[in-house]
Amino acid sequence: MTPATAPGSADFLMSDQRQDLQTRADPLRSFDLDTLLAGAARLRGDRKAIADGSRSLSFEELDRQANAVATQFGALGLGVGECVLLVAGLRVSAIVGIIAGLRAGLQVALAPAHIDAASLAACAGDVSACVLIADRSYGKIAPLEACFEAALLSPRVRMISTLRYADDVRVETAGADLDGVVVIDPAALAARDTGNANSFGLSRIATRLPIVTFGADGSLIAHDQRTLVAAGLDFVAKARVGMRLPIITTLAPSSFAGLVAGPFASLLAGAPLLLHGPFDAAAFVQTIDSCEPAHVIVPSSLLPMCEAAGLVRATRIASLVLVSRAQAASHFLEPPSFAAGLGLPPVIDLYAIGEIAAIAEARPTSGRPAALLPEPHVIALEDQRILVAGWAEDGMEPSFEGAGISGISSPYRAS
Repeated sequence: MTPATAPGSADFLMSDQRQDLQTRADPLRSFDLDTLLAGAARLRGDRKAIADGSRSLSFEELDRQANAVATQFGALGLGVGECVLLVAGLRVSAIVGIIAGLRAGLQVALAPAHIDAASLAACAGDVSACVLIADRSYGKIAPLEACFEAALLSPRVRMISTLRYADDVRVETAGADLDGVVVIDPAALAARDTGNANSFGLSRIATRLPIVTFGADGSLIAHDQRTLVAAGLDFVAKARVGMRLPIITTLAPSSFAGLVAGPFASLLAGAPLLLHGPFDAAAFVQTIDSCEPAHVIVPSSLLPMCEAAGLVRATRIASLVLVSRAQAASHFLEPPSFAAGLGLPPVIDLYAIGEIAAIAEARPTSGRPAALLPEPHVIALEDQRILVAGWAEDGMEPSFEGAGISGISSPYRAS
């Protein structure tokens, strides 16, 4: 197998012809969150796209709200290429904010909801963030207050904002707004917007900016959206996610694995995405029982709870995705096993390696954890076979290569 390369461009080609050649040579180039959502809104606009227990949006509503917030970002003076740091919990507003930032041509960086002020300030400094966005409250924590503390240590930050729906019942117990917060209501803005979705004329190149997440050590990782798409396609195939059955995830979209198994997988498959967080066992079980059998994504440590609640049954869920995290491929603790038996759903081990990879492997019927990459993962797309993830052949420590691994400079190997 040899690296796939784009054809050389000739001087006589017009820029749009050269772009077309490059796109055909790289079939993942035409995919990003913006185009995936725009396509879903056009083809199945009235179908449920996303919900978080308080709010549910169709693909068309999500598209229009993301567009309206993107327009508002511009009206607030945010310029193309500037960075917005979004403290992202499991909220519909977080997904709206991510897509809106990309549509506005902003560099989008994502931090977890539980981040402390000092760490948030360090992240803001690393990405030169000019805006911090967070929820007023998220469970028992107050991300917006952390933004104020972080802003005192981050001289480049000039605005603190929150995305909030006026009719969100959670606001009733959230307390009064802090002075100086710019409150953005996606639904109200979309209701006033009479234009067409994604119609404000930004360059398509702007929406293909990388998405930044942060490692456990605070290091930043910029993910090419093609990498997230490749990993998402692989996850959808391994977990057999289709359009009809929903995805219920407990992974916030502030990590590589959370993005891949959340919004990217949902939009690639056309499946509704149900966000559950902060985690509450009773509400989690209620969410599962309130919809059709779903693809359920939980940390592997919650397998005993799922078994005790009787969730690991094919009559209750479509599949169970168990997430295991480690900073390197050689540092994984073996995920828990479960007893083999009849009536079990498919079980997928999703190995999240630092912030560079999220690799799904189907468990055997024995119930033992699946091995990590016993065979290379390859997807077929536009008459090309693309290596998504495989073991690299050199180096003392186990390492990866492929289109679905962040940090790979030449990600494609075509057979």
